[in-house]
Amino acid sequence: MGIATVYRTLNLLQESKRIQTVILPDGQTCYERSGLGHHDHFQCKRCRNVYDLEVCPLHLASGTIIPGGYMVEDHEMTLYGLCPACQGEKKMKAKTPARKTPKV
Repeated sequence: MGIATVYRTLNLLQESKRIQTVILPDGQTCYERSGLGHHDHFQCKRCRNVYDLEVCPLHLASGTIIPGGYMVEDHEMTLYGLCPACQGEKKMKAKTPARKTPKV
């Protein structure tokens, strides 16, 4: 399948409102199914996978007034760190003794 076909298909899916674009703060573009409602994202710094969060860490409802007098209508947030799988890899590497490089 050619890359032009992929982009045409993405455009058709967006136009029909079956998917929506998510642009992460680093500029990476992701696509997800439309109609998921409000949710925030988590991106693993090691494997670079992006995950939907089931809970909103901020709990900011539309109409909330935040310090400074700003009224929130909506928000998007991306948290960064290590996903559970990469945390496990990090722990495994910490337990494995480092190999010594032989001196020549």
